[in-house]
Amino acid sequence: QQERGIDLAKLDEWEQTIEQKSWERAGELHDRTIGFAVETLAQDETIAQLLDLKSAAGAVEPQSEYEDSESQVPDVQDSSRPDANGTGSDAGSAASIPNSSHEVSSGTLTAPTAPSATEGQSAPSRPTAPGAARATAGASRGELRQLDAEVKKLSAARDEAERRFSSAESLSMELEARLAEMSAVSDDALGQVEESKQQVSMLRRAVEEKDARLVAVQEAQQKLEDELLRDQGRLQQLEANFQERLQREVSQKEQELLEEVAYLRKTGELKEKRVQELQAEKAAVERRLLVRVGDAGGDSMLEAHTAIARAFGDLSAEHPVLRVLDQPSLKLMAALFKTPPLRRVFFVASALVWLFALSQAVSPGSGGSAASAPDGGDSVLV
Repeated sequence: QQERGIDLAKLDEWEQTIEQKSWERAGELHDRTIGFAVETLAQDETIAQLLDLKSAAGAVEPQSEYEDSESQVPDVQDSSRPDANGTGSDAGSAASIPNSSHEVSSGTLTAPTAPSATEGQSAPSRPTAPGAARATAGASRGELRQLDAEVKKLSAARDEAERRFSSAESLSMELEARLAEMSAVSDDALGQVEESKQQVSMLRRAVEEKDARLVAVQEAQQKLEDELLRDQGRLQQLEANFQERLQREVSQKEQELLEEVAYLRKTGELKEKRVQELQAEKAAVERRLLVRVGDAGGDSMLEAHTAIARAFGDLSAEHPVLRVLDQPSLKLMAALFKTPPLRRVFFVASALVWLFALSQAVSPGSGGSAASAPDGGDSVLV
């Protein structure tokens, strides 16, 4: 693996890195989406006003109680009239109205509390004047009108808050849509991560297959290298043996050639000595022949024939009659040896005679003449 530049550990590390980056990217997308939504909500004044008006929403509910209090105003006016007993119920109602107005103005509107029985009993019963009762009723009516105006304002504020809440709700729906898009993007990223995992697994399988092939090729290469080394060793051994045998054969052949040259040299020397001896003997024989020719000229021819006859055989062993009959032929042969023109004429004539005899023998109707021609030729030759 290291020789081919591919490491499975690095592939695993890359796979883990890709997976970690994908999860980090998905988390970052979620965080960014949520942060963007929170930031948008924080920057929107409508949400802040909704949060501020959340406490005021509960204060709008006691509006029915204020309407009930308006319906009870005539009772207050009737009760404000002086009676014989001089009860202090009007004073308790008057005391309760300013408390309600104070609560509405402060934004913490609560239901008015009725005076308890102990308070009514503890208050001293003193007579009130009719003018004071009318003044108290007028003040309570003004406060009720003010409360009615404030309730209308709160209703308008509630409508505005509902409108802003609907816009904020649409914005939150838009943010949810964006969050869904971000989730889809993160899902795509996860899909890409899975695809990258599959690709990494495929690459790992391909690398394992290539590694197996590489191992097989390396084993085959190692076997071939071993065989090559063995063949090279055998080749070197054979070359050494061949060189040694060639050297031995060359030296042996050289020795044989030297011995043969020495033998031929000795033989040549012996032959030269023999030739010299023969030349010396020839010179001596020629000198003797010259001496004999000068001494006896008539017997020179016979001596020549005798020398020739000795060359082909021993004449002394033959019968004397045969030697006498053989002398004419020896003389003819001696003449032919001595005179080349005569020798040429003899052989040419013999060839012509034989050709004529053969032509006569082959031609039709000439049997007797062809048979007598050789005899006549022989007689001529004799």
